[in-house]
Amino acid sequence: MSKIMVVDDEPDNIELMKIILSKHNFEPILFTNPIEALNALKGGMWPDLLILDMRMPEMSGTDLCSELRKDHKFDKLKIAFFTASNDLSQELLHKYDVKGFIYKPFNINELVKQVNTFLDMK
Repeated sequence: MSKIMVVDDEPDNIELMKIILSKHNFEPILFTNPIEALNALKGGMWPDLLILDMRMPEMSGTDLCSELRKDHKFDKLKIAFFTASNDLSQELLHKYDVKGFIYKPFNINELVKQVNTFLDMK
């Protein structure tokens, strides 16, 4: 069972992701606080995929991603951005070394398909 960590400051999004991921045989690891998620990752937690909300008040998903990418032990960590913005460029993917975007609002089947695609990427 693949472990999927989701970091989003909206409790409703976290609850929805918990239901969807669990129903589709993923193990959800959920955080509403990006600093707590960062500490868990630095403390040794290792998800198969990390999904970061790009816009959070304390620390954005891009800031969290940048912090992780400073440490080479996280080079192989698969990361995707969760966003409501649909005008993002491929350059952003390369800048942060992320697998792709999951757009809000999302279709459940499309979300599961994207998660599986990101898990299969090298």
